[in-house]
Amino acid sequence: MNQQPELSLDNVKRSLEQKSAPKTFRVSDFLSSEQVKELHKATAEGNKKKKRLFDDIDALGAEICARFGYETYLAWNDGDFDTDQMFRWIRAERARDEAKLLDLENIIIQMVGSCIRIHKGEKKPQGPKEAHKIWNNQLKRAKGEL
Repeated sequence: MNQQPELSLDNVKRSLEQKSAPKTFRVSDFLSSEQVKELHKATAEGNKKKKRLFDDIDALGAEICARFGYETYLAWNDGDFDTDQMFRWIRAERARDEAKLLDLENIIIQMVGSCIRIHKGEKKPQGPKEAHKIWNNQLKRAKGEL
């Protein structure tokens, strides 16, 4: 005869735990060994830390070369003039670049500002005011005031 275990709370609890135990699946259960190797290789390549192609010093050297020429870069690198002077020149050149854009930006501000209509009872739009504020800051920077 088939003997059944005693129906105690502990026995019932154990049998339920065995039946409802969650199964654990791994990637290898669904992939072939070759696919698992490919997955490991892809994961290893993806986890490599990406390195910057250049740092801030390289960017500064490139800007000096582009704005003033390689001879100026060599003279600065040799210490013929100090770094503060070089930074003043770079800021002045950046200001000249911004000054070239001021007329175009002013036209855009005027066009956008004239397109916005204020309806009765609505709050005044802040876009034109902010655009004019940005433009004034760029103008000051172009003059060397900021």
